[in-house]
Amino acid sequence: MKRRSGVVSIVLVALLVFTLFTPLVVSASHVHRVDRRYSDARAKYLDTREKYQRFERSDPNQDQMGQAKAYVENVLDYLIAYLEMVKAKIEVLEENGARPRVSSSNLQADIDELEAFKIELEGCETKDEVLEVVKRIRSSWAGISEDVRYCTNFISYYQIGRNIERMEAFSAGMGVRLDALESAGVDVSDLRAYLSEFDRHLESARDEYNTGLRFYEEDELRDASSHFRNAQRHLILANRILKVMVRAYMGMRG
Repeated sequence: MKRRSGVVSIVLVALLVFTLFTPLVVSASHVHRVDRRYSDARAKYLDTREKYQRFERSDPNQDQMGQAKAYVENVLDYLIAYLEMVKAKIEVLEENGARPRVSSSNLQADIDELEAFKIELEGCETKDEVLEVVKRIRSSWAGISEDVRYCTNFISYYQIGRNIERMEAFSAGMGVRLDALESAGVDVSDLRAYLSEFDRHLESARDEYNTGLRFYEEDELRDASSHFRNAQRHLILANRILKVMVRAYMGMRG
């Protein structure tokens, strides 16, 4: 019975790590709905972009005016869908007790600001009026994008940090189990090699994360984002090794 409990414990730890490695979500249905809205909005934006570029270069007729306004509206829908996707993840963190500087309510205000441009766009009757709205959308997005950059870094800071801690705990637990097997006369050299490679990527992830965190705290968000991405890449590599290691361990345990 004791042997079986050891197997169950390592499986539970592995499943926990795999689960925590996935992005933070509110619920599967909500995330699917938000992601689908974003994908649809992006597709419409790309489909009408060329028509708007022709509109900017020409003296448009009524049909081209309609196409240009449709394009700008699709751009707004695309940006709004992206903000909603980021907002959904920030809401999860807030529910878990986090207090980001740019909150979900701040992002909702950004969304409302972009929604207001859609109403203005409906009333445009000339090319100049459309271009003026576009100019103000670009100006508005310059500020909103800073909110987005902060939030995406905050999500990375919170999520990657949590994943590193869980995977470090897994590594320590696996080391104890390998020591026990080795004491019982079992050859665990292959598992030691897996764990060593796992730890190497985990250590690199921790180094990149800590560097990113320093930049994040200094509001150097572009640099922070770069290091967080590097940390995430190392976690992905570590996670691949973890899966192989768990399978090998389970095979050894029978």
